[in-house]
Amino acid sequence: MARVEVLCHVTYAYFAIREEIMNTAKRSARTACIYAVAVVLAPLAIPSGGAPAIASTSACDLGLVAPRGSLVGDYWRSRGGQNSVYGCPVNTETGFADRRGSRQQFQNGQIAWSPNMGEGNLLRIYAKNGKINLRWGTTSRDWDFFHVRWVIEADPKRQAQRRVKRETAWSGSYGFNPYPGVSHGGHLKEVFTFWFQGCDRGTFSSDCGAWSNVPVYIVWTS
Repeated sequence: MARVEVLCHVTYAYFAIREEIMNTAKRSARTACIYAVAVVLAPLAIPSGGAPAIASTSACDLGLVAPRGSLVGDYWRSRGGQNSVYGCPVNTETGFADRRGSRQQFQNGQIAWSPNMGEGNLLRIYAKNGKINLRWGTTSRDWDFFHVRWVIEADPKRQAQRRVKRETAWSGSYGFNPYPGVSHGGHLKEVFTFWFQGCDRGTFSSDCGAWSNVPVYIVWTS
């Protein structure tokens, strides 16, 4: 009889311990699950002010912003979007019926995709610090130097071409003030249109490629 009683106590203790272990495992699993859910949902938490944590600071017309995957739109966003030197877009990115490429107008300049110079090439123009600033790249091949050509829309005879040192073998920039030290009180407005081309130095002459097939332009006020 004593042996049976001892056996019963041992059996009871075994099952009690087993149940406690299982309950502890359940509590641990529940705690781990709660922690995992909290980690996942933390970014979506609503702050004390009641507004969602996901916020947009865009002051631009979102209907004019080029979608992701657009070279123009992605570059604009990478430079700060509305806070970039270009400002907000004022129209949609537009292509051309007669050639590959596209261009978009912004508050303070333009960005153009000019694929004949390279599938990833963007020609950009903006006004800053009293200058017209032109930048381009990345071209599909390396060049020794570049040419920049500009013309004034109202008077095509007023044009110029400049040789420009490369920044890298695939990119360059050019900036100038059309009327340094001269002010017309804001009454003079002229449209400057720009192209660029890449060139290699030769033994007797330079070997230059085609001009960019999508020019950019800017209205300069003096």
